[in-house]
Amino acid sequence: MNCKPSFFLLLAIVAAMILGGCASAPEPDHSSRYTLA
Repeated sequence: MNCKPSFFLLLAIVAAMILGGCASAPEPDHSSRYTLA
């Protein structure tokens, strides 16, 4: 695959932020902050 590595890297970072944020932020206050931000 000769696709742009930055694109996949960005997807990996976004996925990690979403999964990590939901996993490490069980409190509704923190999750609401992430969604609003």
